[in-house]
Amino acid sequence: RVLSAIHRMSAVALNLTSPDFFDSFYTRPNGNALRLAFYPPPTTAQAEKKFRYGEHTDYSGFTILLQDEHDHSNGAGGLEVQDPGSKQWFPVLPVTTTTSFVVNIGDLW
Repeated sequence: RVLSAIHRMSAVALNLTSPDFFDSFYTRPNGNALRLAFYPPPTTAQAEKKFRYGEHTDYSGFTILLQDEHDHSNGAGGLEVQDPGSKQWFPVLPVTTTTSFVVNIGDLW
C-alpha cells in the first residue's frame, strides 16, 4: 500500500495521464518487489578489510530508507549520492532531530 500511495502521489505531482499511471509496471509476473535490508555498524576489523555494500543504483521505482544517527559516524558509512558530472560522492546526512525517511526515485527503467 505504501508503494501504491507513493506512485499515485508521484503521478499526480508529475501531471501524468492518470493517478494509476505506474500500476502497469507493477503487475504480475514481475509484480511488486520488497527487499528489506539491515546494515549493523561494522566492527573495526570489518571496516578495515571490506566493503559492506558496494556502490550501486537503486533499480526499483522507489527506495524508502530509514537512516539512523550512526550513519556517517565512526566509519560506519551511510547513504551517498554521486554527482554525475564530477563523479564525486557526497554523504546524505541523517536528520537526527526526528524520525524521517529518505525516499529515493530509482532508475525507473
